Amino acid sequence: EDSYKWGRIAASSILHLMEAGSNRMDKEDYYRRLLMEENLSEDFYHKASKMKISSDIRRCVYLIEMQKTFSGQAETILKNLFADGKDDYILKGNDKQLILIKSLASKKEDKQITDDVAKQIVSMINTEVMESVRVTYGRISDTLAGLAKAYREAKMAMEVVKVFYSERETASYT
Repeated sequence: EDSYKWGRIAASSILHLMEAGSNRMDKEDYYRRLLMEENLSEDFYHKASKMKISSDIRRCVYLIEMQKTFSGQAETILKNLFADGKDDYILKGNDKQLILIKSLASKKEDKQITDDVAKQIVSMINTEVMESVRVTYGRISDTLAGLAKAYREAKMAMEVVKVFYSERETASYT
């Protein structure tokens, strides 16, 4: 009877670990599809609530691009920098880019807050990894569905900065 109880506890623990790993991949897949505008179905907000993603939080999408390939160290620094935000999420873009979906708590001084976050990212990666980095961001989105547009704006800002303002480290869409 004692071994049966321990077996059930072990099985329950394994199921919880599997669910936690699955939830992480589900969130990553959800955000990736959201940014690529592949996730705009009827049960869009239902999926978000099921994964405990708040739909009524203001967010900003940052596109972070290194001159060289992103190292694991740079990604770890970013995850530690934004670890306290439960609604912040980091996705890998390509081998040189990361995407940060950052929740914003206050409504005051949006431009100042978003610009400060971009400068903070640049400063941390320049200091800790000693690599050159460029950060762009789109407008603030009040909805989950608006994140796709914010991501497109961040990508567009990155292209404009590369062509016309190559000396800039941070830039916004506006």
